Amino acid sequence: MRIRLLGAFAVEIDGRDVAAHPWRLRKSRTLVKVLALAPDQRAHRDQLLDLLWPDLRAAAAANNLHQALHVARRELIDARRDEAVLVIRDGVVLLHGDRAVETDVDRFGQLATRAWATRQVADLAAAIDGYTGELLPEDRFDDWARVPREDLRQAFCDLLVAHAAAAVRGGQAEVAWESLRRAVEADPAHEPAVRGFDLPVGKATASHHFAVLRAAGLLEQVDQGSRRLNRLRRAEFDTRFPGLLTLVLAEQTPPADGR
Repeated sequence: MRIRLLGAFAVEIDGRDVAAHPWRLRKSRTLVKVLALAPDQRAHRDQLLDLLWPDLRAAAAANNLHQALHVARRELIDARRDEAVLVIRDGVVLLHGDRAVETDVDRFGQLATRAWATRQVADLAAAIDGYTGELLPEDRFDDWARVPREDLRQAFCDLLVAHAAAAVRGGQAEVAWESLRRAVEADPAHEPAVRGFDLPVGKATASHHFAVLRAAGLLEQVDQGSRRLNRLRRAEFDTRFPGLLTLVLAEQTPPADGR
């Protein structure tokens, strides 16, 4: 069994995605996701009750947990008669009772660990490729997924900045520029990536340029906590003027020698 959490949710068993169709209970899918992300892929029963059914009394929440486990086990066990899936031992719910289940999040973490150890362009690129999309976009507004999603995005952006630095050291200015662009696109508030784009103008001139771009509709301001950020309206602009922004950016990409 392999579980995909980046970009989309999928559970592959014997080459078949058993999560491709809706499950009878949405909380059953959520339970599998929570356990797949949990340390050692396990969580205490009471922790799950508080997380998934915070407004219910203990007895009602416990009944819902057992229903969610039943539905999830039926979905996961039917494909392969693996009775060790989703078991409860001493009040702890385990994703699998005998072994760790392979997930793309764990794989990304392993690749990132190697990349930080070597800081080689190839290893950094491999780790970046391991991040295949934001964590569980279908659960974007669920509080339980917010922190791990932000942590993974931060790790992805950090790797992109490190990749850019390694590329510069290797004389690959265009590669570095693209990595920084991807980092800012993934997180406009990622300061190391933003600092990588050193504008050759003063603050007042830069503010003027940003104001002109906002007035033209190319940028919009968004609030993130106490910070006000500029977001490139890339999707809207590409729909209105297909290919134009790509052409402009290509003309502005630094030459390969970095000059």
